[in-house]
Amino acid sequence: MKYFFIISSLFFSMLAFSQDNAQIIYSINLKENDSIERSKAYWEESLQDVADQLHLSLVFNQEEAHLKFLENKNYNQFIENFEHNQMVLLSVFGFYNYYGEIWQKKDYNHQFRPKLMYVDDCLVEIEPDRKWEVLDEEKEILGYSCKKAILKSKFFNSHTIKHHNYEVVAWFTEDLAHPFGPFISTNLPGLILGYEDLFFSFEAIEYQENTNAKIPKLPPEYPIYSLKNYKEKWEKEMKNQN
Repeated sequence: MKYFFIISSLFFSMLAFSQDNAQIIYSINLKENDSIERSKAYWEESLQDVADQLHLSLVFNQEEAHLKFLENKNYNQFIENFEHNQMVLLSVFGFYNYYGEIWQKKDYNHQFRPKLMYVDDCLVEIEPDRKWEVLDEEKEILGYSCKKAILKSKFFNSHTIKHHNYEVVAWFTEDLAHPFGPFISTNLPGLILGYEDLFFSFEAIEYQENTNAKIPKLPPEYPIYSLKNYKEKWEKEMKNQN
């Protein structure tokens, strides 16, 4: 009887600490934005074709989430016929700060940054966006009532050498009370089902509870930098090469 109670206690303790994962799939759409004068890169005309071959997958539970690109079944064939190679593809999304793999917590995020120029593969720790303003506007996504929130941000225009103000828009639902979404975690009281920034929009197209999808651990082989230290390292490496 004594061993029965011990085993029972261990079993229920494991249940108490287990996390059921859920998964959201987002579509990716390129926004036409001519409000800011700039020179478009040669690959931008093909970017929506690339985005059509990808989705964003967010696997999450009460404590954490993991975001990554999810390749469609025709992705490999598309890449073989694509006029630009896959390294250019990564640079394309990297240009817009979407590297496709982010480990999200309520208080911080770790974003994977692939090797670029002279800075090796690494993880960058980014704090959540906390200055969201919730508006009195709602819409429905996947049957969930979502509230609108906006975040003031800036874009540096290398063409005019000026910073331009713009708004990031998030549509979140309090029915799924998790502060995660298709970029980094926020302080919003619900899961983000729709997200728009200057160049992209993401919208949830599928939601699955109790999925078998796992949240991987942080890769131990990559160094972790704060966003400030990463920028300093980048600038230092660039100066050393000049």
